[in-house]
Amino acid sequence: MSRVITHGQVKRVSETDAYAVPVESLTFPTLAPVGPLPPAGTTGVLITQRVPNTPYTPAPPPPPPVPANQTIIYEDGNNNNTIYMRVASVVGPAKYNMVVL
Repeated sequence: MSRVITHGQVKRVSETDAYAVPVESLTFPTLAPVGPLPPAGTTGVLITQRVPNTPYTPAPPPPPPVPANQTIIYEDGNNNNTIYMRVASVVGPAKYNMVVL
């Protein structure tokens, strides 16, 4: 079974509708014919009805998510200001440079 979509349009997030290209088919071979939106990581094949104004090119994959056991959570006394962070570098035994996730 696979899900095949034969309508709609595609465009880059940075483009206006003037650059949208009609979809001939968008096939997700691992999905049931009907159901929820494809989850993250699902692969598919896109065929457009014409070549985009600026042809699409491969993009590098996004960086992997920070593992849960390496994510640090800051919580204030009321648990109202939760911030998720990762350690960017160690400055000293109790001092770290952090990056918010």
